[in-house]
Amino acid sequence: MKKREILLVSIDINEETFYEQGTPLNLCYLAGYADKYLPGAFDFKLKSYLDFSLRESADLVGLSSMSKYIPRAVKIAEEIKKEKNIPVLLGGSHITALPHTLPQPFDVGVIGEGEETFTELLALFKEKGEFLPADLAEIKGIAYHQEGKVVVNPPRPLIAPLDKIPFPRRDLWDMTGKTMWITSSRGCPFGCIY
Repeated sequence: MKKREILLVSIDINEETFYEQGTPLNLCYLAGYADKYLPGAFDFKLKSYLDFSLRESADLVGLSSMSKYIPRAVKIAEEIKKEKNIPVLLGGSHITALPHTLPQPFDVGVIGEGEETFTELLALFKEKGEFLPADLAEIKGIAYHQEGKVVVNPPRPLIAPLDKIPFPRRDLWDMTGKTMWITSSRGCPFGCIY
């Protein structure tokens, strides 16, 4: 059976300089975690907003966005739905802080730490090929649409122990000529309240 293709798109690009704000380690971690706990089930591709094209083959698309870039994420999701009508997921700080505002073109919003939630969603997608509200009701840490309303499920506990999280799939991102760094703590290193 052919592996399903998962496209992860980094939205956080500065429009004035077209500079990638940083390595999208969050997306690399999602792919690494899913590869560890669903081995061989999916092929992952990682693109930046600048490199994204509707011609990309994908069975599911995941976008990560801060609030500043949410209009861009919504536009991409709308284009995907219009062209391909495949599931589109939203993760990142915006949906974590405001899960009740899940924009219509997104099927599911992943709230908080996404590794376990994303992997559970991929397992469901592998099994059923779609996201039905009855199935989504059982998954912690998500928001989704049902009968014209946004449903926000109970939060998922933080991953424990942290050693369950494998190294990120850095091979998915071209690191040539780029500075790399890593935050050595959980969550935002600044004064964020989400």
